[in-house]
Amino acid sequence: MSFDRVYAALRTYLCGIGAPLPWAEDVLPSTVLSAMQHSGIAGRQAAFKADVLKGHKASSAVDDSCPYSRAAAIELLCGKTVKPADLFGRPELKGMESFSLSMPDDMFDDLVSSLGPESELLPRLRSLHDCALLQQAQQGYTTISEAKVAIYNRHRSDLKALK
Repeated sequence: MSFDRVYAALRTYLCGIGAPLPWAEDVLPSTVLSAMQHSGIAGRQAAFKADVLKGHKASSAVDDSCPYSRAAAIELLCGKTVKPADLFGRPELKGMESFSLSMPDDMFDDLVSSLGPESELLPRLRSLHDCALLQQAQQGYTTISEAKVAIYNRHRSDLKALK
């Protein structure tokens, strides 16, 4: 699945509930994808701050205009762990463990089912996260297999050059 489609699905969902994206509306999906593909959590955070947020800080406020913390959503997309209480601004969730978008499927499904209606945001963020990882693994090829074969051939060529 293309990153643009997954991005559009997130945008459509957020529009449907009257919530904004975690960043400005004029940010291109390719800019978000590029930030998500930086190496390491710190690299992704720096890319989000510089390229996606254009030097600004994402809001942590959860209110009628935004039912989730934009800052916490971005932290999740960068690979960090976040407490549900911080993401949704609900004090009654304070006892729940931190989670990440890369946690095992069964644990993620349990978390989503325990949070209620606002948890619909989580699978959409996870899809964006997973799609970015998949595109990074594919390295521009159509399939992961093609990308791995290309790596193998490059290594084989490098070994020949070293001999």
